[in-house]
Amino acid sequence: MEKHTVKSYDAELLQLNSLINDMGQSTARMVSQAFEALVRRNSELAENVAKQDDAVDQMQVAVDELTIRILAKRQPLAVDLRVIFSGQKIAGNLERIGDYGVNIARHAEPLNRLSPSIELGSTEKLGQIALQMLGSVMAAYNAQDTELAVKVWHQDDELDATYTQILKDLTVMMAQNPDNIQAGATLLLVARCAERIGDLVTNIAESVYYILHGKLYRGRSC
Repeated sequence: MEKHTVKSYDAELLQLNSLINDMGQSTARMVSQAFEALVRRNSELAENVAKQDDAVDQMQVAVDELTIRILAKRQPLAVDLRVIFSGQKIAGNLERIGDYGVNIARHAEPLNRLSPSIELGSTEKLGQIALQMLGSVMAAYNAQDTELAVKVWHQDDELDATYTQILKDLTVMMAQNPDNIQAGATLLLVARCAERIGDLVTNIAESVYYILHGKLYRGRSC
């Protein structure tokens, strides 16, 4: 990022970057712990995920307040304006990812009581893809790496394919064994949360692309 003659301006932009990175790390931890709670049947860990949500919400408020302050004081132009507006959008997407992490954790608790023997391998894979995408898009944001952002955007196809297969497998499972209907329905909700996380990550990838190119990426080549 180009340095400015007013050092406090650079400090504010660095603070914005730091807040967004803190949000990225916190939401990734929440999603990771939510899936761990699901796979390991750990209801205590699931409860802990929900407790982290307030901190993420507070970070988003801090991003909003900081962007408003920068806009009011600095009247930024060109790339700085894209950095600021995109930062606010990225923070909003990260906050929603954290919410989905909480939802997954909340679904884990009743599932732990319902069916201790139900297969979770495909659902765990879905979570791994979502987390990998989230980690990569934050790396793209920090490195201002357009190619990585585009790669993450297209990785959502893999996540969607895995999600579609899970829907088919769970539908068959529930049809074959009505005793698994409640557990299967809960896993469908978990899978949907992971699929939505992937969509939010692609939103972040588009914002990274926008910062550098002044337009959103919509499946075109770089």
